[in-house]
Amino acid sequence: MKAPRPCNKPGCGRIATEGGYCNEHKSYRDEHDRLYRGNASDRGYDANWSAVRARYLRLHPFCDICLKANRVQEAELVHHKDQDSRNNADDNLQSLCRKCHAKEHDRIAT
Repeated sequence: MKAPRPCNKPGCGRIATEGGYCNEHKSYRDEHDRLYRGNASDRGYDANWSAVRARYLRLHPFCDICLKANRVQEAELVHHKDQDSRNNADDNLQSLCRKCHAKEHDRIAT
């Protein structure tokens, strides 16, 4: 179990829920993302990405992390290992289930 962390909203001391914000500030995350991260297309997730993602999941239908742990779980997401959404080289991609994808991003953020 992970240790509790404070909400990412500046000045808030409440305990964060999934996503890094407390229940009161969940909408702040959406606003923050809209203002500072841009939309999905701005971050490189466009029609080309959709085609790359679909092809990769066809070739790698199971979660890489689960397979390494001797579990079979269908992959739903394709993760960029180097965090560069425009680097769609096969050796930079990884098929993951939602649970492992969330853990991978939490590991990167800490």
